[in-house]
Order: sequence, then C-alpha cells, then structure tokens
Amino acid sequence: MLIFYIVIIMIHWNRDKTEKKKSIEYNFILTKILHKEIDPNSLGISNKDKKYLRDLLILKLNFSSDEEKDLLRNLYKIWELEKKDIKQLKSRRWWKKVEALKRLKKMKIIEAETLALKLMDSKKAEVRYAALEMLVEIKSEKIYPFLYTMFSSSSRWAYRYLVNVLSVANIPPAYLKPLTISNNRDFRKAAAILLGSKGDEYAIPLLEKLANDTIKDVRREAIKSLGEINTDKSLRVMEKHSEDQNSQIRAILAKALSGYNNDTSFKLLEKLVDDIDFEVRLEAFYSLNKLGPSGKNIMEKYYHKYPDLAMEFLKKENQEVKGV
Repeated sequence: MLIFYIVIIMIHWNRDKTEKKKSIEYNFILTKILHKEIDPNSLGISNKDKKYLRDLLILKLNFSSDEEKDLLRNLYKIWELEKKDIKQLKSRRWWKKVEALKRLKKMKIIEAETLALKLMDSKKAEVRYAALEMLVEIKSEKIYPFLYTMFSSSSRWAYRYLVNVLSVANIPPAYLKPLTISNNRDFRKAAAILLGSKGDEYAIPLLEKLANDTIKDVRREAIKSLGEINTDKSLRVMEKHSEDQNSQIRAILAKALSGYNNDTSFKLLEKLVDDIDFEVRLEAFYSLNKLGPSGKNIMEKYYHKYPDLAMEFLKKENQEVKGV
C-alpha cells in the first residue's frame, strides 16, 4: 500500500512539473505572438500541448487590452481550441460541459450557440446556468423564449442570480410579460428590474402595472426602472406614486427623480422634500443637489424647516462649485 501511494505521489509530481514547464514555455511564445514577433500559423503544436495553450489564453484574457483580447480569441480559433470545447459540450459528464461553456463564454464563440441552446433544457441547473451565461455573453436573442422556463425551473432564491445575469441582455418587453403577469411575486419583481432599459418606452405599460402591485418590493423596483427609462412618458407614470402609503416607495421615487430636470420633476421633488418621513426627505435632498440652480433654490426654500439637511447639502453644493 505504501508503494502504491509513493507511485501516485511521483506521478502527480511529474505531472505538475511538466505542466509548469509547458506553461512557462508557451507563456513565452504567447508573449512573442502578442508582440508580433512570431507568426502563430507557423507553429506546430501537438494536440496534447494545446490544453496548456488553452488555459494560458483564458488566463491572459483577464489581463489584456481589448486589442490583445481580440488576438487571443483569434488564436483560440487558429489552433482549433474552440472545436475541442464545442465537442466537449456533448460530454456525458455535466461538469465537463460546464467547463467548456465557461471557456466558450470567455472566448465569445458564436459557433457554440446551437449546442448551448440545447443545454438550456439540461436536467442539471449548473449546466443550464453556464449555458445561459455563455449565450448572454454572445448576445444571443434565441434565449428569450427560455426566460420563463428558466425562472420556473429554478429555486426561489435563484431569481437573484438570473436577474443579475440577464440584466445586461436588453430583453424585449414582450418576452418579460409572462413574468409580469405571474402569480409569483419574485417573478414580478424580476420583471420590474429587467424592464428598466434607458429610453425603452415599450416597457412602460408593463411597468405601470407593476408599479401598482400589491407587493411593496415589486412597486419599488418598478419605480426604479421607470426612472431608468427617463422619458416624459415614464415620468407621468411615476408622479402618480408620490403619495404611496409606503415610505420606501416615496423614497425610491425621490431618488429616481434625480435623472429628470423639468418642471414636473421639480414639482414632485418639492413635495417629497417636505415628506413626513425622514428617508424620503433625505433622498429628495440628494436628488435636488444633483439638479443645479433649480434644485438649490428648492433646498434654500426649506432651510428654516429642515436646517440640518439643507445646511449639509448646500454646503456640499458650494464645495463642488469651488472644486473642494
């Protein structure tokens, strides 16, 4: 038994030694290629050694300029590493699929889209999530029909992860409607967050519905997203909620108004700056402080009623003007 363990240790030691040597060798070669001192097409690299190159390419992506990243992704294709990873998506081992998906995501390999879409139906959540991340990274529009299934087939707490991944996907509002009208409060909250794309007025009817939801968290996220859209039409919906019975909603409204600079927004902020709740007043002062002379005038108007708040923000405003 002792001899067996010694043999195993020796095997691992030799393997680690070989990997370290190969990594140093190919790191030197990659540096030469990046400095255009070596033509990558002239290199004869064995299939066995390509795994060292693959891992190095992935690692170097994290520390490279945009120009270098383009070259690294091109090398990934020149050396046919993407073909190996696409083939690995058919592995019987789920973790092998996840490993390949993560590399394909880093390299933004559009050619893997078809197989990745098939993996969205995988029984393993880890595979589904890795496939989703990869498809979002390559900006695949074919993920849209999977959205409701992704949420409904995941645990309750997974919606936070899904929202985080999908927040950069610019999903058309029509595909978010099933989440908007769902009986599941978490789904409606997810829709309220994902509908907040700047200037997208097609999202407003759905957000207007969500802004009137019975659940406070859903209303809060809807108001926040309406602020992100930042148009006159979204503002008209927002102003209906200045008297929401929940102070958190009024506070998020005051915060969301910082992106608007017109008579309607100033009228709303002047109302909210005099709210009975301190947090609402605080957010209103924060927003007014960002809105130039008109905002300053309103803060000065409430100097005697709320001297501590007004003094603090007017002092900040004066410091910013002086460049302090």
